[in-house]
Amino acid sequence: MNISQFILKQISDIRNNGFIGFWNKIKVLLICIKNIPGYLTAFLVVLITRILSSIILIRVGKISENFGNTVSDLEIYLIKKKNNLNLPKKKTIDFFYLGSKKKNFNTQIILMLKRNLNFLPNYFLNPIYVINVFLNENSKYIVNDNHYSLPQEYKSKFEKYYSLSFTSDEKKRGALALQKFGLKEDDKFICLSVRDEKFKKELMLSNNFKPSTDFKRNDYRNWKIDSFSLAADSLAKKGYYVFRMGKNVKGKFKTTNEKVIDYASSKYRSDFLDIFLGANCEFCISTGLGFDEVPEIFRKPTLLMGILPIGIYRNYNKRFMVCFKHHYSKKDNKNLSLSEIFEERLAFSF
Repeated sequence: MNISQFILKQISDIRNNGFIGFWNKIKVLLICIKNIPGYLTAFLVVLITRILSSIILIRVGKISENFGNTVSDLEIYLIKKKNNLNLPKKKTIDFFYLGSKKKNFNTQIILMLKRNLNFLPNYFLNPIYVINVFLNENSKYIVNDNHYSLPQEYKSKFEKYYSLSFTSDEKKRGALALQKFGLKEDDKFICLSVRDEKFKKELMLSNNFKPSTDFKRNDYRNWKIDSFSLAADSLAKKGYYVFRMGKNVKGKFKTTNEKVIDYASSKYRSDFLDIFLGANCEFCISTGLGFDEVPEIFRKPTLLMGILPIGIYRNYNKRFMVCFKHHYSKKDNKNLSLSEIFEERLAFSF
């Protein structure tokens, strides 16, 4: 992004978000002025890393607060590192930091990642990352999106290995938690992950986004949890426990079946159990949100419902069953077939 594009983006942001957007820009400017000493130090560090790059390559990676991206991207990164896939030929050390100081990260997944990655504080690494991006957005000194993609020829590595694991104490803690919900040692359970508007709405409002322009555009991704009552009861009759997953969900899951557990509204809900349940379920039913990446990295089967856009959502594999949303043509008064969706160039449309 050049200077003129940067200026135009700031003007556009202010127009879209009004006074709140303008005030946020002022606060960012004041923070930048306050952080000038830190950036001067960071510039020296960047200079030193470039001098040393002929001997050792030092890279910085920024971890997104987007739950799904954090889980899937870093799993792929760790698999590539473990199997020495597409790594620089020279000795390389990567350092990571949390991209936001706000506590929106799942604490358990961060704890597990810290066992496998070199973490340093945000205040130290963020200025270094920003300077590297400013100098070159595709810099070799940044762990970027290229390091979070797995070429087709390496897919078998993803199937064979996974990187994150629970300690023996965490396994005991998870087993005790399941007992609180009435499960015995050999009982099987599934995770039901249904997106509604509450979590995203509260997250965006906390970051001063305007609701009318920022989260309503994603309303088509929301579901009513009661739509899944019949499915949950049917699974319970087959012997499964069903955990309704989520954080800050809208409404309770109304059920009289003791095997259908509204975990999202339970006093026992925690960041730790979110990951433990996703990692140990028999399979997951999801409407397409960050949580379904947890069963994915632990190689659990997943049914994805209502997924859009159908052409670019993810690399599907044998563990996935996918149900796409209908694409209705007003002109022809019918639902489009899969081939017609591609012919009308809707398969890649948001």
